Amino acid sequence: MFEGIFTVLVKLAGLYLLVGSVVAVLFFSRWIKVIDPTAVGGSKGFKLLVAPGVIAIWPVILGMVFRQRAGGGVDGAEALRRNHRFAIVLLVIVGVLLFTAALAWRAPALGDLPSVEIQIP
Repeated sequence: MFEGIFTVLVKLAGLYLLVGSVVAVLFFSRWIKVIDPTAVGGSKGFKLLVAPGVIAIWPVILGMVFRQRAGGGVDGAEALRRNHRFAIVLLVIVGVLLFTAALAWRAPALGDLPSVEIQIP
């Protein structure tokens, strides 16, 4: 019963990561100067360190880029910190829920457990 649901969830998570990876490549190649001009000169190590966060919050990154292109200003440092806090909380909650669901899915039913007999001498 749960197998189909989990298959869909895993595929959706894979799609989310794929889109996030594409956004991360575009972010580091084109959009970084729009969002944070001071990060343009960042080393490859910095970009590697920041990449998982960019992949995780790609909808926020796209929103910032589209807002800037529409003539709006770029979010300040406090707004970026708030977005990062939101992403961390969201990842923790989703991670715990997926882990719990995976455990529930993998747990054997009571009837499927082997019987154990203890002999007392």
